[in-house]
Amino acid sequence: YKSSWCPNRQDSHDSKACLFAHHMRDFRRPPEIFKYSPEDCPTLANSRGQDAGWESCPQGLFCSKCHTTVERLYHPDKYKRIYCDRSRCNKSDICAFFHSKPERESALKQC
Repeated sequence: YKSSWCPNRQDSHDSKACLFAHHMRDFRRPPEIFKYSPEDCPTLANSRGQDAGWESCPQGLFCSKCHTTVERLYHPDKYKRIYCDRSRCNKSDICAFFHSKPERESALKQC
């Protein structure tokens, strides 16, 4: 999810519902290639609430911490580990949070 660039970036479609990345802020390094923990990089603290680009970190893409919210929420150690508190979640399968016990158990088996 969001670990490769959208082949249809020029088309107008809902980028939030798209499985591919459209901006650096929603790009996620594939955790099986880039080993990083689901904790925020210290450079995030200096970015005033914005996701810090890798260019602001001395380690760049090889940083051992997360640089975007998408990286943190969809990291295998975090994905579907917390119950979704939205009464009507419209994200369906792409929601980072679980909605039922079977959904959580299925995600745990995949990660």
